[in-house]
Amino acid sequence: MSKITAERARELLTYDRETGVFAWRNEARAGVRRSVVCHRAGDRAGTRRKDGRNVIRLDGALCLGYRVAWLMETGGWPDGEIDHIDGDPANDSISNLRVVSRRLNQQNIRRAQANKASCDYLGVYANQRNTKSPWRACITLDGKHRQIGVYKTPEEAHAAYVKAKRLMHEGCTL
Repeated sequence: MSKITAERARELLTYDRETGVFAWRNEARAGVRRSVVCHRAGDRAGTRRKDGRNVIRLDGALCLGYRVAWLMETGGWPDGEIDHIDGDPANDSISNLRVVSRRLNQQNIRRAQANKASCDYLGVYANQRNTKSPWRACITLDGKHRQIGVYKTPEEAHAAYVKAKRLMHEGCTL
């Protein structure tokens, strides 16, 4: 947990609660005789990582933008994980953020993880080769991997997965 307080974050940044965009309040300089401008007042704060999340360096600590948004809006760091309701990690507007358990946060995943799936569709896996139904849909519930069914196309398998996800995962916002 960062030592940054809500007051300190508000001293350094402005936060637009509708867009989720941060901006610096003051100019910062570094280098010999403070000759190098790091950022100017009003410049957008933070950088986007490859996964889409915004990170901001505050007093030397690297902080995730959505956690800073929560801090600035509520006055305290979240006591659980922050979930982006719409599944977009770049959308740090406060209306898109909620504190949830790890289990509920995992239930709101919207994209297949490249290292786990053999298909671009979430919840869809390749079935055995040379079968009439080469795709299967699976879901995890209470830590157990459960098969939903087998299908001829990945699109059919994905549709079955989404239907099951909406029924079984309370954290799902699809």
